[in-house]
Amino acid sequence: MLSTNGLVIVCAGNDTLKASEYNIQLLQLCISVGKCMNLNRLYIPAKTKDDILGISDIGITEGDIDFCVKSILHEVRKGEFKGIFADFERKDKEVLSLLSNLDEMAYKENITLYVPICNEKAVKYAKLVAQSALSGGSLEEYILGLDKKYNNRIAVSIRPICTDFVLPSQNSEGTPISKEERQQKMKRYNSGAYFSRELCAKYFTYMDENEQGHFVLFDDLDTISAKIRRLNNLPVKKIFALYPDIEKLLAN
Repeated sequence: MLSTNGLVIVCAGNDTLKASEYNIQLLQLCISVGKCMNLNRLYIPAKTKDDILGISDIGITEGDIDFCVKSILHEVRKGEFKGIFADFERKDKEVLSLLSNLDEMAYKENITLYVPICNEKAVKYAKLVAQSALSGGSLEEYILGLDKKYNNRIAVSIRPICTDFVLPSQNSEGTPISKEERQQKMKRYNSGAYFSRELCAKYFTYMDENEQGHFVLFDDLDTISAKIRRLNNLPVKKIFALYPDIEKLLAN
């Protein structure tokens, strides 16, 4: 059975109603910030109390930072949200300034703020959200290293991957492929999948028509479940997982 300790379901739009049936805290992506730092409501949630308000960046440009921050905090209070997830991954001056101001004001109002770890320099108090997908090393060592560095401020987002790396790989990102492409390659090259305990992901290898070696790293329901179990035993504040990715796990 899937452990839901620390789990937060990330959802938006029509998925919100379905996700709310499981009595698990939701991260609702229902607000965006765009030009001149204006807030846009993407949809009106049916339930918000005790959930986390998700805010996306749809092209933030210079504007009234103070008014924008006050507007965000107003949405939090009005909806009785327990926190804010500012999904801002750009390093533009306007984005970093907004994060810095939001961090200060949320802290003063005892509201937990979550931001992608790539923008950790913009904040002092926010929880930092790392990605579970690694192309090398160990998931445990990675998270423990972050926890030591950032002093109990780490949360993790599970974003399933399916990536093809050409060997020897010079690019840690690789080439994303679809689930269908992955299945076609496994069938075409008669490749079997294996589980990497260190990465907590599955992989297979194949040699293409040009005798070039490939390493394909991917997630499925088994590895997502394994990552949630593994992360529950690590010093992680929250585990964010997208609703469509864990729907079948929650139903079991």
